[in-house]
Amino acid sequence: MQHPGNPSLLSNGVLSAVLRVEADQVRYGVIRGDQFRLVSHLLDGEARLDNCSVDALQGHISLRGYMRSTANRAHHPTQLQIRLDDVQLPALFATATSMGLNVLSGDNVRGTLRGVADVRTDLGPTFLPGLQQTAGYLKTDFRDLELLNVEALMETLKFMKAERTGHLYFEPVTGEFLLAQGQLIIPGLQLNSNLSNLEVSGHYGLDGATNLFIGLQPMKALFGNNDKRIERIQNGEPMSKADAKGKNRLTYVNLRRTAPKEKYKVRLFQRNEQRDALDKLRAQYRNFLLTQRLDTTVRLLR
Repeated sequence: MQHPGNPSLLSNGVLSAVLRVEADQVRYGVIRGDQFRLVSHLLDGEARLDNCSVDALQGHISLRGYMRSTANRAHHPTQLQIRLDDVQLPALFATATSMGLNVLSGDNVRGTLRGVADVRTDLGPTFLPGLQQTAGYLKTDFRDLELLNVEALMETLKFMKAERTGHLYFEPVTGEFLLAQGQLIIPGLQLNSNLSNLEVSGHYGLDGATNLFIGLQPMKALFGNNDKRIERIQNGEPMSKADAKGKNRLTYVNLRRTAPKEKYKVRLFQRNEQRDALDKLRAQYRNFLLTQRLDTTVRLLR
């Protein structure tokens, strides 16, 4: 029985239960999965997600966390910690595109992802998160990463022929990101590719607005032995001394646009200008971690 003005037994703390669910197939928004398993405790107006796992995005996803139920059924404050194992990047980005996010399509990327995330969000009446109400910390490992016809990189390298920049191969990449107000904050991502060592930092807006700083080695990109570098990366061999030399002496460009499908504006950055911008970005990164109380240790997954 529900009491007037108190529409939810769970939000009142009246209901306590242990919920166990198993399903061969499941759908959550646009995400489809198999072998779904869930164990949750309902107590004191809170659903504690003790264990949840599903095979999805051609990999495996597991998560733990908490969801608060309130008298307002349109709001469910939630904290989740998520582990991604061997998720296929084409499947991940194709799904993100179908959600209306301005990211690479599944045809632009190859490789796999392992990672963890701490996410704070507010689930709506259909228990789906809103992008603008979601904050998160992500730590990722990319393997066998390839990028095909990526506009931002091709604009950065437009002094070269498109057939040379349209398909890039990368050594294994480890990165940390923040999701904040509909954009990814990238404090500094090191990418060693077949063309050049790259460094990427800045803001990538999932609505299309983007402000990135990209460091590269133009001379190595122009005159390096591309075929040998591709072979070395595919064989998992370490970077040669010649490629490693001067990898910290990069030329920086700024890519900026204010809307999706708008052409990027590209300009050279002076080194001091880039250093000042990076200092401000890292300060913003640290401040957001603190104010949003994001857990970079992802302790619930231990």
